[in-house]
Amino acid sequence: MSIPSIRSNGPNLSKLLLSENPDDALDKRLQDYIIASLWSSKQNQESFAYFEYFKLECKTWRLSGSAVAIQTYQDFLDLVDHLKRNRNEKRSASAVLDFFPPIQPTDEKTPLPEEESTLEQLQMPLRERFPYCDPASATNSIFLVVRLWLMLNVGSSAILSPFYGRSSPDWTEDQSLDTFIDACFPASEWGPRLSQWPYSLNAYNLQRIGGFKIIWTDHLADHLYLNEDLGTINIYHHVQVTRGLLHTRSPDQALPDRLIVETLQTLALLIPRANRDCKRWFESVHTKFAENIDQGAGDVELLHWARSPEKYKFWGQRLITIKMAYDDSEPKNLGQWWHDRRSKVQWYTFWGKYISESFLIGPNDAVSRTTCVELRNAYSISCSVRRSVLQLQHQHRKSAADSQSRLVAILVLILTIVFGLIQSITGVMQVYYAAHAVPSK
Repeated sequence: MSIPSIRSNGPNLSKLLLSENPDDALDKRLQDYIIASLWSSKQNQESFAYFEYFKLECKTWRLSGSAVAIQTYQDFLDLVDHLKRNRNEKRSASAVLDFFPPIQPTDEKTPLPEEESTLEQLQMPLRERFPYCDPASATNSIFLVVRLWLMLNVGSSAILSPFYGRSSPDWTEDQSLDTFIDACFPASEWGPRLSQWPYSLNAYNLQRIGGFKIIWTDHLADHLYLNEDLGTINIYHHVQVTRGLLHTRSPDQALPDRLIVETLQTLALLIPRANRDCKRWFESVHTKFAENIDQGAGDVELLHWARSPEKYKFWGQRLITIKMAYDDSEPKNLGQWWHDRRSKVQWYTFWGKYISESFLIGPNDAVSRTTCVELRNAYSISCSVRRSVLQLQHQHRKSAADSQSRLVAILVLILTIVFGLIQSITGVMQVYYAAHAVPSK
């Protein structure tokens, strides 16, 4: 491991990684150098969201008190390169641990960088910097580097506790980095349950119609995770990191290419840049959270195969789970009922009856109560019908022309209004005759 000399116009790689000293803060040159070193490419857009995550992770580790052996940004980059070269070695293998000073099981911890290291020492390779290293510091260093490099939430419970809702994959000492990644992202072969992902399946509709809360996660393994109890859906938004990993030259690539491509395409599906409503929604979300969400998540090109469910070996199961939950969701207020046009027949039926009843019978309390009951029953029946139709569509997929669907919807609307008018007029006449009936003598 060779430490490059520090030039006046180059980044200062001897800055302390976990320091709270403003002099050790990430500057633009250091950020550009880290990007080029991690991803072997230059990003066309600023990676604000990634470095916000980077700084938060470093601060969390510093406040947790969990000791690490690495000290500088150069140590961090060197350990990344070392793990790339030894991806097939067990985490406890000597080939991996040779990066650190001799590891001794001792109660004495590795000296703290702020107190023990000089500038000259910080420019030395880590293995030559200290006479020994304790096992916990070496393990924590590997965990921290993987979190910053691959954005996988691995580490001790003291680090995981501030991040509610994240999963915590366990990297045992008998697993190599490749084996650990395979365990985090198991590929699955599953038969096609539908012909293509529907255009209505996007983050905007999931929140507006389905009532789900979108959680923007920094942890790649939590992407598309649906928590049915909380009604939340996680979306990994770091497009710049994902594209950078995809452009990394083999054999430096740690994550499977197919996983990275699928991740980008799921973002193109859920945040389609051609959908104006969804694009405006994402822009408002990005404005609200500023630099914490990658703006590129709303500008991913959808490839020609991306709507074919069978193409998703890594994320297909989670996508179908989200779709089934979205199909089973029912509107909970008038706003959701108005926007829920997944079934045009159901939408025309409900609103045709609602409008006709509201205009003709609204002033009469007794009839209005009856109308509300009828509307609620009609909507419940229509929801049940829609669920049955969706189940049949999963089993026997049939394509119907849009013109035929609109014709049926218009016919249902006309019949609903006609029968609604007849029923309303009959009800008004009954109320009128009851109020003006002449009592018999």
